Formats: sequence, structure tokens, C-alpha cells
Amino acid sequence: MDDRVYGLFTPIASWPVVALLFVAFVICAFGFQIEAQVLGHENKLPDARFWYTPVEIRDLFDRLEERGRKIYAATAMTLDVIFPLAYGGMFMALIGHVYRRRVARVLVCIPVLTVAADLTENSLLAYYAWNFDQKQWPLLIGVATMATAVKWLLFSLSLLVVGGGGFVALAEHSNE
Repeated sequence: MDDRVYGLFTPIASWPVVALLFVAFVICAFGFQIEAQVLGHENKLPDARFWYTPVEIRDLFDRLEERGRKIYAATAMTLDVIFPLAYGGMFMALIGHVYRRRVARVLVCIPVLTVAADLTENSLLAYYAWNFDQKQWPLLIGVATMATAVKWLLFSLSLLVVGGGGFVALAEHSNE
């Protein structure tokens, strides 16, 4: 799998593409600030948390009411789809730049799995928001919770991989 994943993302590993993905990342971050403002900063959204329970999500979506749930679901399926693709692509491209091809082929799987976990989380929570009827749907929210935790762990690992590889690449470059 790693050869196919690496080969698929090799064309995006250019600095202009990294810059474009970073701009998309920043725009999405501003979009999330607007979403939080519209939905109320007191309503801690699940995507920004490491862990939550089905009861907490039911209570949150109950407080948001129908209008807020629709806004949340719409942003989860638009803005929160673009966001993981932007940061995932950026991480993949940076890994391709700072690691040797053999190592990059393996490490690029980390941001791919991060994006997959994030998209799983978003789709499950959007589905629940659109179909909210005060049922807890514990299994659905349980899977979303696990996807959220995996997303945050892999996102952190992606940052460490990119940052560590960047420091090593800079050290090697300065020794030349």
C-alpha cells in the first residue's frame, strides 16, 4: 500500500502546492472560528475535543436546536471535509520533502489515516445532527468518539513526524 499512497501524492509534493494547502488550512481555521461564534463559544464542538460521550453529544445537539444542528452538519460536510484534505495533503507533501523516498513511503500513511479518521468522525456526527431525535445512538457516537481520538493522536504524530524530519533535514543541509 505505501508505494501506491506515496506515488499518488508525489505530484502534490511541490512547494507551491504546500503553500496553497497551507492557505486552505488557514481559511478553514477562520471558518471554524465563525462556526463557533454562530453556534456559541459555550458549546464545545466535538471535533475540537479529544473525547466525548454519547450523552454529551445528545445534550450539545439538543442545546443547538434544529438551526444549530443544521449549521453544524453543513459545516461538517463542507468546511470540515476541506480542512482534513488540506492538512493531510500538506503533511504528505512535507513528508515527501523532508524524508528519503524509502522512509516517506511508510510515513505518508500516517496523515492518510489521520484524514480517514477525521472524515469518519465528520460524517458520523453530521449524520447524527441531521437525524437528531434525542436518541443517544450510543454505538454511532461511540465510533465517532473513537475516530476523534484516533484523529487527534495521528494528527499529533503527523506533526511530530513532519517537525522531526524538518529538523533533521535542516541539520543535514547545514552540515553540507
